[in-house]
Amino acid sequence: MKTIATKRHISVEEAMYRFAMDIGITPLCGTTNAARMAKDMKVPTDVSPLTDEELRECIALLR
Repeated sequence: MKTIATKRHISVEEAMYRFAMDIGITPLCGTTNAARMAKDMKVPTDVSPLTDEELRECIALLR
């Protein structure tokens, strides 16, 4: 996940959010920190969907 995040110039957390959304999961952040929440809310519009190769890499991490 870190490789994908580094390549895309995003945080690992943003990459995880994007991955979750790309596989149909609505992530819940659970934070009470307003700045973190604002950053999390920008992922759907600011971070493009993962490529097929990136999705395969993420899924491989789950195995």
